Amino acid sequence: MSSVVMTTSLSRVLIVTLLRFSGFTKYTAGARVFLMSAPLAKFNEVESALVSLLESIPDLAGRVTVGEHTERPDFPRAAVYAERVQARESTIAGRKMTHYWTFIIVIDHISGDYREGYEKMKELFWAVYERIMADRTLGLGGDVFATPATDSRLERAFAEKGYGFSWWIEVVVRVSEL
Repeated sequence: MSSVVMTTSLSRVLIVTLLRFSGFTKYTAGARVFLMSAPLAKFNEVESALVSLLESIPDLAGRVTVGEHTERPDFPRAAVYAERVQARESTIAGRKMTHYWTFIIVIDHISGDYREGYEKMKELFWAVYERIMADRTLGLGGDVFATPATDSRLERAFAEKGYGFSWWIEVVVRVSEL
């Protein structure tokens, strides 16, 4: 289902009726009302929750982007993006699906000292892991369940300013009955 954009000149009754009977969520931005399908709205909530989680780590605050590539010159930094989306039927009638969304969190760091850089990467990796494990619903309620580090890897590279590190963390999020 794609998003539908409607102006606010529509009556509130019509919007509420659309929301109630079509499984859409309402978002407002300026003079427009955006209606998103329930899965897209929940997906955006999960993505935002992961960004907030990363922003809550002091060394990453203000250094988190959504998307695979970042232009941020400051380190350490983090990016989060979706890599895979899967859905499986969760009811016999096939009216509800359980979704499995795989997000990748990439933490980048450059250090003039290899040991210091490696220690910082371990610190950041385990901070992300512990924050997810502290609330596996990501603050979104019982229909969301996140599993951190289903796969992860540390990549090392030489950089102009020292030693570069990227730690890729796979997070699988199960969302029940969309």
